[in-house]
Amino acid sequence: MPTWLSNAYQNYFQQTQDVNNKSYQQYGGPTVAPINQNQYTAEQWAQQGSAGALPTQAGQTNALQNVIGGQFNVNPSSNPWMGA
Repeated sequence: MPTWLSNAYQNYFQQTQDVNNKSYQQYGGPTVAPINQNQYTAEQWAQQGSAGALPTQAGQTNALQNVIGGQFNVNPSSNPWMGA
């Protein structure tokens, strides 16, 4: 084996031994990033949406209840395919 390779190998081997001989140092910093404003807003919307409290949901809920109840709120003259 050439001398330069032997010296490089010995240096590499010594570095690995140095790393292996070090004790484990536990990380003490934060492990999860804090919630930003966009994430907080999305969480609030999700909570409101699950409760049916978003501003657009009231109209959607009313329209769906009308359809379920058979009240389609359709003016036949405004739709040529409905017939007059």
